Amino acid sequence: MTGKKGRNDRKEKQNDREEGQNDREEGQNDKKEGQDDKNEGQNDRKKSRMIGKKGMMTGKKGRMTGKKGRMTG
Repeated sequence: MTGKKGRNDRKEKQNDREEGQNDREEGQNDKKEGQDDKNEGQNDRKKSRMIGKKGMMTGKKGRMTGKKGRMTG
């Protein structure tokens, strides 16, 4: 009887360890999802900025309007 008890304890320890591992992995996944959300937000910002730039670029074609005398960079 006493020998079996030790084996059960070991199994329970193993299960606890695996549960801890699973919790950690879930936490990592949550972190990744947060990162993805952040990236999506940044992409949206970039897209809106690009749309604005495209609007500026159209219709200039060759004329440097509004930049005379301010040549920086």
